[in-house]
Amino acid sequence: MANSEIFIATAADMTLAFSSIGPAFTFIQDSHADLNPEGAVLMLAGAPATASAVKASYRRMLDFTAAGADGASRVAVAQSALDGALQACQLVGVDPNNVSKVAELQVELDNARMLVDAPADAVELTITRMTLHKRGYKRS
Repeated sequence: MANSEIFIATAADMTLAFSSIGPAFTFIQDSHADLNPEGAVLMLAGAPATASAVKASYRRMLDFTAAGADGASRVAVAQSALDGALQACQLVGVDPNNVSKVAELQVELDNARMLVDAPADAVELTITRMTLHKRGYKRS
């Protein structure tokens, strides 16, 4: 029998199970809007949490934090610039490790991520990916 995955979403004192990551992330977004201070931005691994970033992640546990809008904006701009530089290197056929601008943009992104601060009253939000092992049965 094939195994499937379930997603356990936890926000404050509420935990729910979902069969796919899309609805689990929607629950996290709604909880973030309800529980965190006005103007806080939902972050995942130091970058603004987007549906595509969440769905592309293969981590077992996704920890979300809330950050001020200014810090999140700086991270988004730096990430976008780095992504553009990496795409340009790929189009030209140049190794990004040999391009000094890519290294500068990576340092800028790291610095922006260090400036992101979570409000003191922010609520922890998580999604845990779990394998559901199906058991076979015999018909008698």
